[in-house]
Amino acid sequence: MLTLPRSVRIFLATGPVDLRKSIDGLGALARERSHDLFSGHLFVFTSRRGDRIKVLTWDHGGFVLYYKRLEPEAYRLLVALRGGASLADACASAFSGSNMPETHAAESIREWFQVWMQLGWLAQ
Repeated sequence: MLTLPRSVRIFLATGPVDLRKSIDGLGALARERSHDLFSGHLFVFTSRRGDRIKVLTWDHGGFVLYYKRLEPEAYRLLVALRGGASLADACASAFSGSNMPETHAAESIREWFQVWMQLGWLAQ
């Protein structure tokens, strides 16, 4: 789990990005928008399907590139919530046909929501 100081800003690319790009390619995209890559801010890029992200940041003398593939259930849950579904309906949609055991599903939902709230994707 990441803990970020309040001074760190998170910039999310407005459209999908070719995630075959690495540090130099993603950095060039951020620089095109006049962002300072050495600021320590986070630059977030999503795949076309939205189920993968890369986060680029500068940290103590070098660039760091995080890569995350969302679990299919997490991705479906986010899509349903973004579409305006209630939490109950979104959870039902996300886990229909899933092989994930119910106890693991409940733990996963709690973890996902904690991370999403820290990232500012959800309000408390």
